[in-house]
Amino acid sequence: MRDDDLISIIVPMYNVEKYVEKCLMSLIKQTYKNIKILAISDGSLDKSYEIALEISKKDKRIECIKKENGGYGSVLEFAINRINSKYFLICDPDDWLDEKCIETLYMAAKKYDADIVCGDKYFVYSDNSEIYPVSNMDINHPIDINKLMSGDEAKKIVLLNTTPHSKMFKTEIAKNIIFPKKVNYTDFLLFTVCSNRVNKSFYINKPLAYYLVDRVGNSVGDYSKKAFDSKIIVFNSTVTILKKEKFNNNYISFKLYNQIRSVIIPFASKMPKSEKEDCMKKIIKCINLLSPYKDKVYNYLKLGRGIKNIINIFIFMLLFNSYLNKVIIKFLFFIKK
Repeated sequence: MRDDDLISIIVPMYNVEKYVEKCLMSLIKQTYKNIKILAISDGSLDKSYEIALEISKKDKRIECIKKENGGYGSVLEFAINRINSKYFLICDPDDWLDEKCIETLYMAAKKYDADIVCGDKYFVYSDNSEIYPVSNMDINHPIDINKLMSGDEAKKIVLLNTTPHSKMFKTEIAKNIIFPKKVNYTDFLLFTVCSNRVNKSFYINKPLAYYLVDRVGNSVGDYSKKAFDSKIIVFNSTVTILKKEKFNNNYISFKLYNQIRSVIIPFASKMPKSEKEDCMKKIIKCINLLSPYKDKVYNYLKLGRGIKNIINIFIFMLLFNSYLNKVIIKFLFFIKK
């Protein structure tokens, strides 16, 4: 039997013994008390699991689980298919939540029966105690603030940053998602696929989570070939799922295009010269995979205004031109160096 007011919190753990206690204590201290915390060790080699287990002895809302290493996405897949609460959120173990985070997100979710509710975050750096509020909204792609979005407009939530910070999902929209294993960046897949499944969404422009940006081992700042390939795998997996679900939305299509244009191509520009040709081939395959939806991307782009948007449309047209896409990708590599 499901407790509709119960909120599940997924904490994926892999070699985070220095941070996990602070994370779990922030969850225990939430003003909203009806929570279930799944602290899942993904084959962690340090004492992350043991630390979580000790804390769980003092708070029965924490369930500690061990599984073989399969990567971040494998933890999400395992956890989401295990929980039966109406809503869940993810808290990475090197991050922590504002004490009113869950209460704030859930009150909005419950009031509007929203499928996704998102807040903002703080950037925190390990070398000092300063915190910096950061909006999850891209100023170039604004969405409604503190206003229920419904129907096709609800999918506009996908234009927010994809990281899991301050995001509450209705569990039913995340069920049965198959994640690629042993790769990073699977939060892009989760957020994009779930955004395509929503009927109602809500955005609160208030920082509710603390994101430790520069943790050693954090995938941010990792410009290895393996990291690039992970982004490609996640992108292709996301499009494959969406195609099976027959997605047909301007916002979702643009999100996919923007992942190529603003994330994957700049990332590839940092690769060694010897890797550039292989990176280009993989980027073009991503473009070809998205090609059936280029009209949807254009429908979104043409709503913009100004010289910058004209340039963006020109680049878009060249990227989807099979004769000229290599030229424009090489140019984008050059200017992104």
